[in-house]
Amino acid sequence: MIHKQEEVDIEKRYCMPRNLVEKEIGNKILIISVDNANWIVLDNDIQKKIFYRLKEESIKEVIEYINVNNIEEKELINVLTQLEAKKFEDMNVSCSQKQGMCIYLTNECNLRCKHCYMFAGVKNEDELTTNEIYKLLGDFSNSGGKVVTFTGGEVTQRNDLYKILEFSKAKGLLNTVLTNGVKWSKDLIELSYKFIDEIQISIDGYDEKSNSNIRGRGNFEKSLNTAEEFFNKGVRVSIAVTPLYEGLNQNKDKYIQFGKHLIKKYSDGQFHLKFNYKLLRGREVDLNKEENDEYFKIMHEIVNKCYINSEKKDFVINHRDNTILNNCGYGEITVAANGDIYFCNRIYELKSYGNIRNLDFDKVMELSKKAQLLSNINNFKPCCDCELKYICGGGCRISNFPELIQINNFKCNIDPKSFKPRKCDQELKQKYYNLMIDTNEQFFK
Repeated sequence: MIHKQEEVDIEKRYCMPRNLVEKEIGNKILIISVDNANWIVLDNDIQKKIFYRLKEESIKEVIEYINVNNIEEKELINVLTQLEAKKFEDMNVSCSQKQGMCIYLTNECNLRCKHCYMFAGVKNEDELTTNEIYKLLGDFSNSGGKVVTFTGGEVTQRNDLYKILEFSKAKGLLNTVLTNGVKWSKDLIELSYKFIDEIQISIDGYDEKSNSNIRGRGNFEKSLNTAEEFFNKGVRVSIAVTPLYEGLNQNKDKYIQFGKHLIKKYSDGQFHLKFNYKLLRGREVDLNKEENDEYFKIMHEIVNKCYINSEKKDFVINHRDNTILNNCGYGEITVAANGDIYFCNRIYELKSYGNIRNLDFDKVMELSKKAQLLSNINNFKPCCDCELKYICGGGCRISNFPELIQINNFKCNIDPKSFKPRKCDQELKQKYYNLMIDTNEQFFK
């Protein structure tokens, strides 16, 4: 029996979410609460009957029901445990999207990587000055901005880098820096590290030879040394690995060995190894869909060998505390090196909304909010009618809904539901159903 001294008051009546979807997955029953991206997993029809009774009756009344029908108490305890631990009836949700901004400090780069989707190398004409960047950061902070990502080109090509980072930190912003890691002298690291919250260093090979095929000779050890210097300073370090497609399948075991080595080496601090799952069109790279699908599968295998159960762990992190995925990040402000404004960092595929030199920042924020609203998952088919919409999130907007690429103003009425629907199949949905079942108990901890 469940007694009154238990943590849950037996007089309690649940106020269940209204938008519930039931799915039978193998020998399990998923009850999905669509609007708060929550779910419980039931083992049998008895637990299902108990759940639906709890929608209408108090716990005390359900206890009487199971007693009269000689139902084991554990069946009720299983359901109650999930309802309480997962806060199933709590409709207060948080969104994964943060108020961030990405600034391309320069298009100048000391490398000529084959897969560079920025085609970086030569400095753009009329790049933003130090003072213009200061003003941009100040306006962003005053508008409630929280996080800034500084990228390029190569950020160390700017002599004012550490001053920009210092100014940004003084404005209360969290600074992430993306770099190839080659040109960080000890002096520059010493000047900058206290203003950097996370540094992401791109190393695309597993040794000098494989890395030099992508990033040029003599850069592998330099980048690794930069990662170690920042790690030893207490800065969170990410190493981003984006191999080329050619030869990847034959060399995947070497990437796995390299990845495991790094994870073991930096296991006692803030470190993340990031393998990219897709190759965008770049300087010497332009994969077709079939090649990118194959690339994804190989990279997925590499990641799962480096980080055991990585997909499940990431899924749990992304969905804790009633977090809904209603966007991919589209709508966050991206500023090109020359001041042009975009709302996705894949700027070579998009049209500019204007230039920071000519737009009042309040107007930029207004456009950003409009872009975020436009790209909300509820505006796209078939996602808007899917029970997994806030769990899946719909993926990359410009990849799955390429009509967004053509938009560079909001003066006309735009109906995303008129866009070509995203391609989604049962296999993709099944993946999420399986993740929900396999990780369910991890949400109790």
